[in-house]
Amino acid sequence: MPLQRPLFFPKNGSCMKKLLLLGRSGFVGSCISDLWSNSKSLSSTIDLYSTSRDATKGFGPLDKSALLQWDVLESAPKLPVFDVIVHAATPASSILNVSQPQLMFKQIVLGMENVIELASRCKVPPVVLFTSSGAVYGDIPQELERIPEDWNRELDSQPLTSAYARGKVVAESMLKEATEAGKCVGLIARLFAFSGVHLPIEKHFAIGNFVRDVVQSQFITIRSDGSSVRSYMDGHDLALWLLRIVAVGSPDEIYHVGSERAISIRDLASLVAERFEILTNQAAQIEILGKSSPLDGVYRYVPSTYRTRQLLGLDETVTLETSIDQMILHTINTGLKQEK
Repeated sequence: MPLQRPLFFPKNGSCMKKLLLLGRSGFVGSCISDLWSNSKSLSSTIDLYSTSRDATKGFGPLDKSALLQWDVLESAPKLPVFDVIVHAATPASSILNVSQPQLMFKQIVLGMENVIELASRCKVPPVVLFTSSGAVYGDIPQELERIPEDWNRELDSQPLTSAYARGKVVAESMLKEATEAGKCVGLIARLFAFSGVHLPIEKHFAIGNFVRDVVQSQFITIRSDGSSVRSYMDGHDLALWLLRIVAVGSPDEIYHVGSERAISIRDLASLVAERFEILTNQAAQIEILGKSSPLDGVYRYVPSTYRTRQLLGLDETVTLETSIDQMILHTINTGLKQEK
């Protein structure tokens, strides 16, 4: 039987809990660290540790978490005992997924294997939160407006072709087996699409590319036909939801982390252009190339979060418009600093 879910947040400020954040330099890790650094209630109850392949580099003066050296693709060295491990160290690279699928799959599975091995060293099995992905559902039927938390993709979809998705499925199964064996309390959050100041603007994320392009040239290029549908949750809400899952989550549940507000890529580009014009009083143009690419992903990628919101007692607090505004201003300010 799975272990009973322990209370994570201490009562009356007693007994600080140790949380190990794997993947601190990535988008998810940056959002969690940012929330922790700016929340007195979190920083007073959680000792946050982060890992890096090279602990001598650090993450900059604003990062307040303790830094440990460990590459999750290697066996863990001797580390402190943790109450919680947030595993957000999986690479989310479309290019790697297409060009080297076997390597992508291996990295996801090996990373989970090493995380479980680390967890098994603790006398008290720690909570392990795995940031999985909505990609595990594969190609979503277009008539399915939002993917429910209990949807069985095997009944409705073709076999998974994405190495990234297959790796996530296997890693989820590994975590469930480790929970059954009493090695940890495994929690699974399936993440969808996001926006926010920590989102890379030079990778394959459409919203990041649109913000970069409009700031640099007042011109947005949509490589595809723009009909694909996504939804975007801000990184601040992402971090809130993940830490709430850590606090009250159950190994018996699947949690969807994302927004229910669907928007086509074409309309997203128009919204970015509109927000840019409001903020800067400069007009932006949009070009649609209509080209397909192996990097395009599924046509529709929108979750239902009804059950997740009910279980967590949370909702979204940052609108897509506000998130885009923050991304634009952050990109402008960052660019100005780099030019000086």
